[in-house]
Amino acid sequence: MISKRRLFSLIFSLAAIQIGFAQKTLRLNESSVMYVHGTSTLHDWTSIVEEMTATAEVEMDGELKDIKSLKTKIKVESIESGKGKMNDLTYEALKSEEHPFISFQLNDIKSIQSGDIIASGKLTIAGVTKNISVKGKYSLSGNKLKISGKKDINMTEFNIEPPTAMFGTIVVGEVVSIEYDLILN
Repeated sequence: MISKRRLFSLIFSLAAIQIGFAQKTLRLNESSVMYVHGTSTLHDWTSIVEEMTATAEVEMDGELKDIKSLKTKIKVESIESGKGKMNDLTYEALKSEEHPFISFQLNDIKSIQSGDIIASGKLTIAGVTKNISVKGKYSLSGNKLKISGKKDINMTEFNIEPPTAMFGTIVVGEVVSIEYDLILN
């Protein structure tokens, strides 16, 4: 039979181990940015994402040990190019009325080391979900985690027909590049 004193010591020891690797819930900071870069037969273009959310469950003790979960959500009709017609074509191509959000949900962290991170997750665009791999950089300052990177996405893999304009004379390239600087605290 275990004494009360030993039981208390065991519980205290287990709690101290847990505290050593504190798990925290982090939320997206308003200084985060995300851009969508693309090409067309007329010129290269860039849009900015104006509305997004993200939450992460992370394990850290002065350094990042693990990311247990990460979920991001982008409002499609907040992707802003500065050109009304281009925005309309983007929203139509992304089927914003039926699928108002683009989302990413972390499946697994493959590697966290020396400021580099490799992860896999489920990306959902226009109602189509695909498993993707993502590489990026991270930094940790106190309770503030910054994750930066760039990921090329082929729209046709998500059953998205690249937008066209001017009776088909201007065609957007199939591949867009998502550039992100996510700050969570």
